[in-house]
Amino acid sequence: MLLDADEFERFGDLRLRLRVSGEVRQDMLVDGDMIYRPVRALQALSRFQRLDAGDLVMTGTPVGTALSAPPKPVEIIGSLLPPAVKWNAFFKRAAKNPKYLQHGDVVEATVATDDGAIDLGTQRTAVKYA
Repeated sequence: MLLDADEFERFGDLRLRLRVSGEVRQDMLVDGDMIYRPVRALQALSRFQRLDAGDLVMTGTPVGTALSAPPKPVEIIGSLLPPAVKWNAFFKRAAKNPKYLQHGDVVEATVATDDGAIDLGTQRTAVKYA
């Protein structure tokens, strides 16, 4: 489902909910805790990229969904390391993170207003190792 022109005024009222195997990982309003508001980001993107109805635009995620940035001193030290060493450390750190998706997890994403007036639906995806 797509937003109609009159519903676009309520874009900021849309709530994004993401659950992984029933555990809530995200629950926020579109115009909530984001550095670039979605409408602003779409306007900037559309200056150089054609956007058609149904196109999916992916953004970053808020803190708590997976791996967070390291503390500033660690970031500074990391910037001095050769890229191969830095990426190796990143992937080792990521492998120990229990929030990373595992085989059998079910990811469920829902986008709707709290009052249910606009409901863009729910997508469920089962994670399977290749």
